[in-house]
Amino acid sequence: MPKALKIILFVILLFPSVIQSQTGDNLPDKLPDDLNQEQWEAVRDLYVIEAIKMLARIDTLNLQIDSMSILNESLSKMNCTDELYAIVGASKDEVESFRSKFTETEKRVKGRIGTPGEAHKFYFDEIAASKIKCLPEFYERFAKMKNILTEYHIAENMDSSLVGPGNYSVVKGDCLWRISQSSYNNPYLWPAIWDANRITIANPESFEDFVYRKISDPNFIYPGQVLKIPSLNDESRKEAEERSRNFRRIRNKSKD
Repeated sequence: MPKALKIILFVILLFPSVIQSQTGDNLPDKLPDDLNQEQWEAVRDLYVIEAIKMLARIDTLNLQIDSMSILNESLSKMNCTDELYAIVGASKDEVESFRSKFTETEKRVKGRIGTPGEAHKFYFDEIAASKIKCLPEFYERFAKMKNILTEYHIAENMDSSLVGPGNYSVVKGDCLWRISQSSYNNPYLWPAIWDANRITIANPESFEDFVYRKISDPNFIYPGQVLKIPSLNDESRKEAEERSRNFRRIRNKSKD
């Protein structure tokens, strides 16, 4: 008997239930006891055919397993870091040099060591111009460092003569309501402060971004802005209070 046929018959004898589950309705659930020789041979041939199909499926699965193993091995050898470096057009040595300068500049900015100009020179401007800052290692850290340096620059360049009677320097957590309370002892006069700074604040030159140079929306003011605090007579006070009440009515209606 050929070796292949022996293997097939071995599979049939040992795993008839497996063959049945894989072939579905092609094979009978139970054979009658009174089959003649020819019928037995026909049933045997049917099982052999189904066993061959099952062995073919096993071969296919083995090929798929081998392919997955090769793919997994290739992925494990792939250096994603090199791929990222290639995207930003930098070599490993260039990234290492960038990392050293970035760490030094980050420490300088966070600690406010020296002046903002020195931070730009060593080496913020160089970092900002490099695509390497877009790598995951640096992206969020650069954004935070940029914000800190902007605030540092504003504080460093603020004209101290602007902060005094008639002006107010915004700090973190401020709002027009609170500033009105501290300036007029009446929080409802905040529309008057908004009007005085709607075109331009007292220190627009301290900001590169035009958005920060005025108060377009009374809900948004920013640290470092110096606001003009106007003097109010009785009529302007009443007008500001009325406008404040109108704003509250509109806000309450929108909530409803």
